[in-house]
Amino acid sequence: MFPQLMTLALEMWDWCQEREILVIASHIPGRDNVSADKESRKIQGHERVEVGPKNYSAFSAELSDGSACESSN
Repeated sequence: MFPQLMTLALEMWDWCQEREILVIASHIPGRDNVSADKESRKIQGHERVEVGPKNYSAFSAELSDGSACESSN
């Protein structure tokens, strides 16, 4: 559905694994995270959301210098 996002997710996963950073995703119910739940509901219908080249490049640069992920070690 969003091949660019899958590619980015895999790159992030590989980057974190190389540095022995454990990545955990978890669901937080809306009642426990009201502001995020409210923001997520602003997108209505089937709008397409993409990461543009400028933001992708900036995030990729952060991944390469280590500032986007932190280790708990």
